[in-house]
Amino acid sequence: MRVSQTHAAVPAVLAAAGRKPLRAALDAVWHVVRAKGERYSELLAEIRAVCGEQSGEQVSVFRTPAAVAARP
Repeated sequence: MRVSQTHAAVPAVLAAAGRKPLRAALDAVWHVVRAKGERYSELLAEIRAVCGEQSGEQVSVFRTPAAVAARP
């Protein structure tokens, strides 16, 4: 069964409105990752890049979860 990503992302929007900002952000990311399906690594790479830009760090957008796990 195929689920519409738009409909699957609704819980992320609701989660983002939570009272505790950190919890709301993490819950929203979790729901969006689930909605993204097999292409979730692209989303996480984009989030890493944006967070890195905001913190002033240079972050590679092309790091995959496997590459991150393999780091020493």
